[in-house]
Amino acid sequence: MSLYSRIVPRVTINLSSIRSNYKLLESKLSNSVLASVLKANAYGLGIERVALTLSKAGCNIFFVATLDEGIELRQILPKATIYIFHGFFSESYGDYRKYKLKPILNSIEQIRDWLPYSDIMAGVQFDTGMLRLGLKPKDIENLRDKEKKNIELLMSHLACADDKNDKKNLKQLKKFNNAIISFKAKYNSLAASSGIFLGRNYHHNLCRTGAALFGINPTPYEPNHMQSSISLQTGIIQIRQVNNRETVGYGGTYQVSRATKIATIAIGYADGFLRSLGNKGSVFINQYKAPIIGRISMDLTTIDVTDVPDQFLYSGNCVDLIGPNYDLDEIAKDAGTIGYEILTSLGSRVKRHYIDNEEKNIRLFKDR
Repeated sequence: MSLYSRIVPRVTINLSSIRSNYKLLESKLSNSVLASVLKANAYGLGIERVALTLSKAGCNIFFVATLDEGIELRQILPKATIYIFHGFFSESYGDYRKYKLKPILNSIEQIRDWLPYSDIMAGVQFDTGMLRLGLKPKDIENLRDKEKKNIELLMSHLACADDKNDKKNLKQLKKFNNAIISFKAKYNSLAASSGIFLGRNYHHNLCRTGAALFGINPTPYEPNHMQSSISLQTGIIQIRQVNNRETVGYGGTYQVSRATKIATIAIGYADGFLRSLGNKGSVFINQYKAPIIGRISMDLTTIDVTDVPDQFLYSGNCVDLIGPNYDLDEIAKDAGTIGYEILTSLGSRVKRHYIDNEEKNIRLFKDR
């Protein structure tokens, strides 16, 4: 491997772990179908390989955010059921029909826009308390029978499912169950990843999973049930010794207080390595922790490697940014965000490697 290739940021996606996470979540359900949410290029990890992996695991219902995402997914999975969260727009009717995509209708206006084109099967989102997208309770009650024709899915979204003791969960469940009675759709879906762990009452007959597939903890109140499915590495470009009280990086936000070895590594905010990790986060080199010091630059990050043995300090050596010592939830906490943002922020310069134990290979795909 060339020195250049060793310093290029790279994320390794373990497809076997994604498959195992899907199967684990599916095992939590008794009479429900498990669908996968693959919006934003499968949370930044590459929709093609992830979708094919989940399809082989038995998933045949998928959700994406936009029409363009749905068209892309249809090229990968010709026979899957694909729902579009953002709804229906009459000028795009031809694409919905051509690619057999099913919009999630989020308002009375979208339902009425869709009605003349209701040969396309659709879903409806009901707002039970998120105050984001979806019909209000009165809207559901006032829908006429002809406005429910060819609507096969009623869905909503829990606002606080990652806190099993939050009283809002039960309030939303009651509202959703009332809507089910008047709507009578083929599928009813309230629970996403965290909601699955709230119990059977929340499962209905279709659940959705997204970030949990990639190892983000859906139950932060207890140990993570999911397997980690990604790791992020880059390489050391340069190492320097500092012996006086100099400052590091833009703005001089970190001052050296001892004889210090500083390594500069090849990743920055242009790669999706968030600036908020400056002076907060850490990385690991051969199991040794190295704090991030100074601000994160567009292409570079500086770390304190004083406590890392010299034998591991050389240009091109691997630095673990996300891995067994520092997982997605931990780096997200240090960055003041959530694992979802860490994943979806990974930039186009970060190379995607895929590992699949069943295929016994490692393969590199470039983002489109």
